[in-house]
Amino acid sequence: MCGTCQSKALRYNRTAEQIQAYVDYFDKHMGGRLSLKGVEDIMRVHHKPSLHAGWYARICDTDNDGLISKDEFERIYCLMAVQWPNTAGKSYDDFVREADADNSGAVDVHEFVNWLEASCNKTTNI
Repeated sequence: MCGTCQSKALRYNRTAEQIQAYVDYFDKHMGGRLSLKGVEDIMRVHHKPSLHAGWYARICDTDNDGLISKDEFERIYCLMAVQWPNTAGKSYDDFVREADADNSGAVDVHEFVNWLEASCNKTTNI
């Protein structure tokens, strides 16, 4: 069964643009490979925006310091902008202004999740 057929069978309905964004991301940042565990995680969180936001936070914070740096944000942004059109066109500075709830000048993973959940709630694309 082809990947598109499998994703439809699992009710993982995404546009061709969204699927291509995922393929491009995994090709560029993960050598074109995604572990079975990674696929399982994606499929499990797909229908729950709060879990989906947490998944994004885990893959975004690559240095595990609990903060989302400019490089980390820009690395994952291509997927977020396709997934949630409300996030499209955001610069890192826009992101910090919107997400930095404690006004520390940095965005921690919890603030990132809250910001992304709010973005999820603004669109029906999940």
